[in-house]
Order: sequence, then structure tokens, then C-alpha cells
Amino acid sequence: VVVLSVPLGTFEEAVDQAGRVLPDSRILGSGQAIVAYNGKLIGAVWHKDSATSPIKLTTADGKPIGLRPGRTWIEIASTHEGWWYDAAQQQ
Repeated sequence: VVVLSVPLGTFEEAVDQAGRVLPDSRILGSGQAIVAYNGKLIGAVWHKDSATSPIKLTTADGKPIGLRPGRTWIEIASTHEGWWYDAAQQQ
């Protein structure tokens, strides 16, 4: 499981069936992340250089974090929520 902390905006032209404006996650650039891997929580940084590039995960000191082959659940958490778990304390 990977949790990415990303800024959220809105699509002014996109609304759901109830008329609510849909959120627009800005997954471009870099930000904080948490990786739940092998029973541990790892504080990480996500990087995405362009709309077509893959998301890369590194430790805070820049070492790549490799994930096992297969499916990975990615959750997006808004940077506007005002919370963030300090996974670094769990290492």
C-alpha cells in the first residue's frame, strides 16, 4: 500500500450526478508518501516528472524504494487535510 500526499484542486467543468464539483489531484512533481511494505511503514518521497512518467518512490535521502511485482494499492491523501502520519518514527 502506498499513500501519496498531493495537493487537490477542482475541475470546474466536471461535476458528479449530484452537481458536486469533482476533485482534481495534482500528481506531478514530488511530495511526501508512506509505503506499507513487509509489515513496516516507510516514510518516503514520491516523484513524477511528467504526465506520462511513472511514479517513483524514494527514501528521504534519495534511495529508491522497490515494490514487489504485481498490484499495488495507491491512496491519495490531500495535503489540505492538515494531517500527516510521521512514518519516519516507525522505521
